Amino acid sequence: PPQGVLSVTAKKGPTVRPYFEGKGKKTMRKRKVGGMSKEQQQEQARQKAFQAAQEAAAAQLDAVKNAVHLARNEIKPALEKDGFYVCDNFLGKLSANQMLAEAKDLQKAGLLQLGESTRWNEELNKPETYQKENV
Repeated sequence: PPQGVLSVTAKKGPTVRPYFEGKGKKTMRKRKVGGMSKEQQQEQARQKAFQAAQEAAAAQLDAVKNAVHLARNEIKPALEKDGFYVCDNFLGKLSANQMLAEAKDLQKAGLLQLGESTRWNEELNKPETYQKENV
């Protein structure tokens, strides 16, 4: 019997539905071709988010470099005099929104983790690692 393709969809990975003509009706079969499992799709999403975050971080570092360069004549004297420099809107709203979007993408991809630090444990007489909330 002649074989044809009825449709191709990418909702759950490419699916090809061949059909066979015969006796006035169509007999449908469904088989998955080249699709990805849910775990593979999640891993691909994580990799894409990680790559996007790396690119965003590189762009953000460039923005910081440029902001420091523009404020260099104010930064050095403040550091020499006070030991610190304060500047409102140093990077601007656009950079703040980009950092927020980057953090949300990393969280959505499951790539964020609790911050860790160390402290001295008097009872054990050695340092210990602990997780820091909201860091």
